[in-house]
Amino acid sequence: MWYKETLRYFLKDTQIQSVKQIDQALIEDYVVRGKIDRNWTAKTIRTRVSALKLFFDWCIRKKIIETNPAVEIEMPKLRSRVPEHLTKDQASELLMWTRNYRYSYKFERLRAIAIISLLIFSGVRAQELLNLNVEDVRLDDRSLFIRCGKGGKDRLIPMDFALVETLRTYLKDRDRLKRKHPRFFLTLQSDQPMTYKSLQLLVQKLRKASGIYFYAHMLRHTFATLMLEGGADIFAISKMLGHSDIKTTMIYLTATTAHLQSEVKKHPLSSIGTLHH
Repeated sequence: MWYKETLRYFLKDTQIQSVKQIDQALIEDYVVRGKIDRNWTAKTIRTRVSALKLFFDWCIRKKIIETNPAVEIEMPKLRSRVPEHLTKDQASELLMWTRNYRYSYKFERLRAIAIISLLIFSGVRAQELLNLNVEDVRLDDRSLFIRCGKGGKDRLIPMDFALVETLRTYLKDRDRLKRKHPRFFLTLQSDQPMTYKSLQLLVQKLRKASGIYFYAHMLRHTFATLMLEGGADIFAISKMLGHSDIKTTMIYLTATTAHLQSEVKKHPLSSIGTLHH
């Protein structure tokens, strides 16, 4: 849909009658006008030029034109944005609200605590959480097995004792209700997998009650940032997050300098102190 809209917008803006009229200068002028007159961001420019490149490639395959006039258009670099995340205090407060919120059912309460704790203490993606099977939550080994995560990759995430006990408590209540479905997180009223919509409703409920703005994926960013602040190795964090490239994880380094405070003390001259005149 975005692809067609971009093409329609380009044709209307340039008022060309034939694809053969389009050259590099025309596209560059279109981009410059968009940047100056409409305040296009680097992301908008990249999206629009990418759509044009795809369209012209299709035209070449259909033998409508011989060369792609957008292929030499320079793409602006995207600014690295610091991922939104909760502070340590906010994350702690959110966990408190999750535990003390007035739920209608005991199972609802234990499920909510398990979900929010899992997002904050393991950094799993929302869909990975919903795809967890009971056998993937290895309480005795204190690990989570994420099967077919982003990019189709499997990975293991270690869990601390507190998270293990939180999940064990939820699982006991799940057994009490005689739930048999292989998925770990189930709906409140039936033996069916919990949906993404249900997860969103839980987030909205806790957001409104606590006054803390967050969304499920933001808790993944929170996990990474807090782990860095705690002194965790960035390569270990990258593995736990399931990043294929360490550069993706490096963005979290810009979110905080707290993890560097202990490192800077390792400077060999730091013990000398300040110089006195």
